[in-house]
Amino acid sequence: MADINIQMHKKNADGTYDNIFPVSNASFISTTDGSNVQTKLDTVSTALNLKADKANPVFTGSVTAPTFVGTATNTTSIAGALTVSTAEPSTVLPVGTLGAVV
Repeated sequence: MADINIQMHKKNADGTYDNIFPVSNASFISTTDGSNVQTKLDTVSTALNLKADKANPVFTGSVTAPTFVGTATNTTSIAGALTVSTAEPSTVLPVGTLGAVV
């Protein structure tokens, strides 16, 4: 058995024709740019799948709180820098224990 792609018409009593649209296969339906419907659907499906992967990114790292690395010279000033590190610091100073930061 062969799959045949044809356009069908039904002749009316007045001599005009009605188009008949039988069940078809998407690869047999041509588009205006010379492609076919199946190729267009495959292209759209691939593009949507790529966008779906980017639309819901998954964070796989670990979150750590910022820590202070440096020395406190008095209760109103700090010498050092606030850094975010994935390593465990040797001394962690709780926020607010040194007074105002200048």
